[in-house]
Amino acid sequence: MTATDFLDHDRRGAAEAVRVPDNPLESLHVTHTTRFYLLAALIGALVGLLAAGFQIGISQAIAVCRVVVRHAETMLSVPAWLAAAVLTVAMLLAALYLVRRIAPEAGGSGVHEVEAHLDGDEPMRWHRVVPAKFVGGVLTLGAGATVGPEGPAVHMGGAVGRMVATLFAQTGAHGKALVCAGAAAGLAAVFSAPIAGFLFILEQMRRHFTLTDISFHGLVIASWSGAIVAALFFGQAPAFPVPRYASPAVLDLTLFVLLGAMIGAFGTLFNRVLLATLAACDRVRTRHPYALVLPVGLATGVLFTTLPATVGTGQALTLQLFQQSFAWQTLLLLLAVRLVTTIGTYASGVPGGIFAPLLALGALAGLLAGHLFGALFPGLVAAPGIYALAAMGALFAATFRLPLTAIVLVLEITRSASVAMAIVGSCLAASLTAHVLGATPLYEVLLDRLRVGKRTAEAESIPDL
Repeated sequence: MTATDFLDHDRRGAAEAVRVPDNPLESLHVTHTTRFYLLAALIGALVGLLAAGFQIGISQAIAVCRVVVRHAETMLSVPAWLAAAVLTVAMLLAALYLVRRIAPEAGGSGVHEVEAHLDGDEPMRWHRVVPAKFVGGVLTLGAGATVGPEGPAVHMGGAVGRMVATLFAQTGAHGKALVCAGAAAGLAAVFSAPIAGFLFILEQMRRHFTLTDISFHGLVIASWSGAIVAALFFGQAPAFPVPRYASPAVLDLTLFVLLGAMIGAFGTLFNRVLLATLAACDRVRTRHPYALVLPVGLATGVLFTTLPATVGTGQALTLQLFQQSFAWQTLLLLLAVRLVTTIGTYASGVPGGIFAPLLALGALAGLLAGHLFGALFPGLVAAPGIYALAAMGALFAATFRLPLTAIVLVLEITRSASVAMAIVGSCLAASLTAHVLGATPLYEVLLDRLRVGKRTAEAESIPDL
């Protein structure tokens, strides 16, 4: 070997020893990925704490309302229904005023607001959204309004995701993925349903962010950590503990497909009535922003003391439906009144979600269908509670057109794996029926309404030349 050959060989060896990767980011790939996963876990933990505090705040607000109404009745001789009506109106007015002053985008559910942010249509003002949604949600749900905690939890979770992404300079696709991770953790923490948490984001928001192996694992990590932190406060019991049912017979499954088709038609009608009500309420809100809260608050307060099963999130009612027997007339009355309170409260613009009220409506409709099937097919009817479980998921699937999330959500919140076949059949039939009937998924329509409203507001703000 010549001296030149020796030097060339030595240079090659040195180059191999300190080889620079073809992709300059290759050596940092593990670091960046690990950092993203750690941030997802941090977001999940923060959202879990926030969701736990949110639910505790709601429980305390409800307890305070009951004490105030009781004292007004016993010490001031004020009828309970009147005291409850005045108190509810005051709390809803305070919630709406707070939201309008601090963060108008914090009204309503908030799921479509997260989607609008992911699409670049709306900023995520996390420092305003979180306190407005938290306090406004506690006031609204504490007053017994017919909305749920899951929408605010998803919105606040997305805001926490944006906060962490901003603080740790996560931009672009990674920043959006962290927003989605926070939203997933919000649903997971409220319902103690980590699988449904990230599945909801995958089904509902898949068009609004880039799904990769890394972002997928981030969603799972955030959902899991959010549910774990919430479990430290509330335990690992299912959100809806129901009796354990035996698996229905194979022939009975045909009735669950029929049930799904019926619920699909019901869900389609529900969406159309809700959207028509929202359009009518928008016209009123333009001139009188707080006018809608008055009838909603009065009705909620009166019903809170006279017929409490018709207002509130519906979780207590849903549990009661599985533990007691109800005549079909009672079920029909509860369904009719809760339809009005659910649509009216959501359309009023107060902060609150619609998942939990929908589950209650589904359970009521399922039990009614069970009564009907019992009369028509006396030898081919499963336990009534199974129809309620299947209809809970079916109405969710029909309204949002998210059959996979609906199936897993009901299985997680009730731990009813023995009736999975019935739930799957009903959810698929409901989603397909809604599709055939031309129903547009609810959050897609709400997102379109948000964009139209924004364009209209921008057009009106431009002075005439």
